Amino acid sequence: MPKCQVNIKGGKGNGTDIGSLGVALKDGRYTIEITSADDKSVNQMRLYRGSLIGCLKDYTGYSADECNSILKAKFLDIESINIEGTEYKVLPSLENITKVKFSKFIDNVIEYLADLGLNPPTYKEQNNA
Repeated sequence: MPKCQVNIKGGKGNGTDIGSLGVALKDGRYTIEITSADDKSVNQMRLYRGSLIGCLKDYTGYSADECNSILKAKFLDIESINIEGTEYKVLPSLENITKVKFSKFIDNVIEYLADLGLNPPTYKEQNNA
């Protein structure tokens, strides 16, 4: 993804009011990374939340939330957050990952379920249902 350097002075970055972007930065030099805001598709969410989670849920007997946590822990990078000086490790939210990253995540889940001997649906099968 493209990156740019910006100097912040008095709430303005290279002459642009940074506050209008919904961020408050102290004066200084920052690197800003531009990423795509492509959202996950309805079909991706339907495949994951319905079919793939359901497949693992039936196999393990765990709840849908537990299966979701297992899959996120297995295939997504654990995130660190800092709250009042204390660092915590948390599972990432699926809401915050791109369509491309979510697609790779789903591919990994399908492969994992197949390795367990299950018959998970694919994108094609989901779209034809």
